Amino acid sequence: MSELIKQIENNNFNFAAGVPCGVLKDYINHFSENNNIHHIIAQNESEAVAITAGAYLAGKKPILYMQNSGFFKSINEFTSLLIPYNIPLLSIITYRGCEGEDAPQHFINGKLTEPILNQLNINYNILNKNNQNNIISKASKNMDLEKQLEIILVQRQGYNKVKKSEEKLNLNENKELSTNYLVFNLRSNTLYFNREDALETIVNSTNETNAIFSSTGLMSRSLYENHDSDNQFYMTGSFGQVSSIGLGFAVSKPNCQTYVIDGDGSLLTNFGSLVTIGKEKPSNLIHILIDNNAYGSCDGEKTASDNVSFEKIALSLGYKGAYTVDDKSGLEFSIKDFQFAGGPIIIRVYTNKEGKRSFKRPKDLKYISERFRNHFQKYE
Repeated sequence: MSELIKQIENNNFNFAAGVPCGVLKDYINHFSENNNIHHIIAQNESEAVAITAGAYLAGKKPILYMQNSGFFKSINEFTSLLIPYNIPLLSIITYRGCEGEDAPQHFINGKLTEPILNQLNINYNILNKNNQNNIISKASKNMDLEKQLEIILVQRQGYNKVKKSEEKLNLNENKELSTNYLVFNLRSNTLYFNREDALETIVNSTNETNAIFSSTGLMSRSLYENHDSDNQFYMTGSFGQVSSIGLGFAVSKPNCQTYVIDGDGSLLTNFGSLVTIGKEKPSNLIHILIDNNAYGSCDGEKTASDNVSFEKIALSLGYKGAYTVDDKSGLEFSIKDFQFAGGPIIIRVYTNKEGKRSFKRPKDLKYISERFRNHFQKYE
């Protein structure tokens, strides 16, 4: 086993998520084979960032991996989630486009990688064959002591490879596609239910042992102003990633019921999260989609949600149940059904576009992150 893999094991990393890159295949192979590491291959790099952030909030010590092209793709999640919420992660990132690169599509990213990391004030080290000793251990120590992001840039041919396992992947093993597309339609076909009604119903149906993640914009601001509590994590940026951060938390805290409050515009932005949640099948996750067919936190521009059967798609991908509601009684019934039978389930809550807009903003994001993480250290 290589020195680098030993360092990962010795420093107690127990969660990993990312998007594969051939240069990182030895790491990925280790993550997949190590029973002490919960490994999730994400649909994109932004989702991977959110998943690992959720795992950290649940008390895990995660590793995030991707190519530097993926870093550029997910830079918003670094700057609006990891940095302001002070979430320390170790990121192993392939340094494509550096000296010696022969693939022209990576040249510009290669030139920009280090300048952008310097501008963001993110600590990084470049891995090569001459500096393998303690590079991950030093990064781990900085994370633990300074609570800061650490990035290791991996050059091609920059380290000794681990012998790949001879075990072959059976593509059909444990492959279960749901053929039950039954959606429980509990709609009363009224138009009076709004965002605040839905949020109040959810909060009143939960308790302090339940984790609540809310989507960016008015959803989080309303929840923060009207129902602020230690068990709530408010997304203020990283639009679309609330379902993924909730997933990372849910699989890391399997005995803790996890409530993800999403919006239709938000979920459409991160549609692949349905795939990942369906594959992971966390029985403790309830995905509540508040759908007003609008970008409500903007100026009410129409989304494409009226053209999407979120419920049937979620069921086809592995969700256990799906409900469609538009009032308090339907939402309460669906939540109780989840609390009794488990998930993952999705509840599509149709609402009107009415509601207050002048909510105060959660601003001390570091405090919100620490408060949330500390709160759930009490619960296994």
